Amino acid sequence: MIRHLLIFVITAALGALVALVVRSAFHQPYAAPADSHEHPAATAPAADKTPTKPANDPHAGHASTPAAKPVNDICAICGMDADPKLTAIYQEKVIAFGCAKCPPKFAKDPERFGPYFLRNQEAP
Repeated sequence: MIRHLLIFVITAALGALVALVVRSAFHQPYAAPADSHEHPAATAPAADKTPTKPANDPHAGHASTPAAKPVNDICAICGMDADPKLTAIYQEKVIAFGCAKCPPKFAKDPERFGPYFLRNQEAP
């Protein structure tokens, strides 16, 4: 009987230890907070059951402006071929980047990299 109880206690302790190790391995103290899943309060007033007219679309009647072609073929930051999907505006001209890591670098110092984008050269 004591043997079975001892096996049970040791197994429970090992399970708790494994759970603690796994939980600490997945813990991210500096991660962004998760979205809360709040539910509406039970005491909220009942919604009006009469149908309402939809709001007017402020963009009705005009189309979106077509995307301009980038002025560069190579990325001034990384030297790769420019991707027309990764763009920014510099001095009212569209410039394209080579990879997703380049836009943040450009945003930190646009005056350093901007002229190279306009000349279609890689920055030193």
